[in-house]
Amino acid sequence: MKPFRININAVLASPRALFFFLVLIFLLNLLALAHKRLTYDEGNHYQYGINILNGDSHRFDDSKMPVSALNALPKKIWDKIEPHKLAKPLRFLGKMRTGRYMTVIFSLIVGAYIYRWSRKLYGPSAGFLSLFLYTFSPNILAHSRLITTDLFAAGTILIALYYFWKFINQGGWRRGLTSAIALGLSQLAKYTAVYLYPLFFVLAVCFQTPVFAASLKEWNFAVVRKKIRSFFVYTFLFLSVSLVLINAGFLFNRSFTKLGDYQFRSEFFQKLQSKHPLAEIPVPVPYPYVEGLDLVKYYDQSGKADFKNYLFGELRKGEGFRGYYFFAYLFKEPIAIQLLFLWALFHFVRHRRKFSFFRNEAFLLIPLAFFFIYFNFFFRVDLGIRFFIVALPLIYVFIGSLFRDWGAFSTRSKMTVAGLAGYLVISVMSYAPHFLSYFNELVWDRKTAYKIMADSNLDWGENTWYLEHYTKRHPEAVVDPASPVPGSRTAS
Repeated sequence: MKPFRININAVLASPRALFFFLVLIFLLNLLALAHKRLTYDEGNHYQYGINILNGDSHRFDDSKMPVSALNALPKKIWDKIEPHKLAKPLRFLGKMRTGRYMTVIFSLIVGAYIYRWSRKLYGPSAGFLSLFLYTFSPNILAHSRLITTDLFAAGTILIALYYFWKFINQGGWRRGLTSAIALGLSQLAKYTAVYLYPLFFVLAVCFQTPVFAASLKEWNFAVVRKKIRSFFVYTFLFLSVSLVLINAGFLFNRSFTKLGDYQFRSEFFQKLQSKHPLAEIPVPVPYPYVEGLDLVKYYDQSGKADFKNYLFGELRKGEGFRGYYFFAYLFKEPIAIQLLFLWALFHFVRHRRKFSFFRNEAFLLIPLAFFFIYFNFFFRVDLGIRFFIVALPLIYVFIGSLFRDWGAFSTRSKMTVAGLAGYLVISVMSYAPHFLSYFNELVWDRKTAYKIMADSNLDWGENTWYLEHYTKRHPEAVVDPASPVPGSRTAS
């Protein structure tokens, strides 16, 4: 009788493995949705989505984007079918909370792309590990059920980088067009995606540098001319597609308004506007798109914003903390994932000759390096790790590189990975369903987390149901007192 053996690679490569984790992600989101009220920002995102579907893209603040139309889509469907007699069973479509499920569905798509990219780079086992980390990421779980733009930004940026990686490595007009569409759609999710344009340029230059160097060394200028010609042709394609999609997303609202006719608030755009030749140039994108960019720059100027930034007990108005997102990552991202990321970096550096950096890892590590530097040293809005989650999917894909040489790992190394995986699940699930409030074990006493960070790192107004039930059991409790009052640490 032959011994029963399991081909682990075959199991992990099976569509069932992907399906299992996508179902698990959906169930974890259902758990996180239980008794969770709407956060402070969701109403405005939802309203802007409704406005877009009703043909109005006028901006009422800086951060609302057309992607929120996806969250408002169930309400739009309900408005169409409500007059019909058989519409009653579908009344849930008209509720704002139903809009959250559109973000959940998109989070499943992001998970599939994480699995797909990691698997293509490093094999089925790597895809499994990357998807596993995404599944049990508390910061992803916290925001993959909300009517906000944070998860959409993280997903569209990942997808845009993935298709650009495919295009750069394999070429072709079809892949180029797909990549251009992904880039253009990312601009409708969050303004963070604007930085993909310089990032794409840097990645393209890095990829082509060895080719240019070899051609120049051999005095083969024909290849250089061909590459430069292709660069300009594809640049035109990418910019043209972006302009079409941005205009369509914002409903062609006052496109081609002259730069001098804008009412700018940021110093950056005011300086551009003050230069006479530029002031007469029609801007080929919608007015609210440029208006939002201006407001983002305005609020990013030190001292201009009305909100307060908080870190380690210190409160600052308008002025951010350098290194804020480093500390957000340090305390809010699970220790197991941080250790795996450091391990993957060490493994990559140690075995760098086995990798092809400019062909593959550059598309993960260069954007990661940029986001780390930008958010920690140039971004002054320190309101929560949610701004930094655009970097997390890239981290999870890169950690999959550990499994590239999984067969060569010692038993001790494999047991270490298994131990970290178990530790991750226990740590994250100990917070369920309060994933937004997750702090890792560097904050051992969870009641002291507020001394580290607050804002949407800890509470975003979603726990009012729990507060109401607590005050019913403890009528002596004082909520939001104007000044400190005596209390009890033993009440629960």
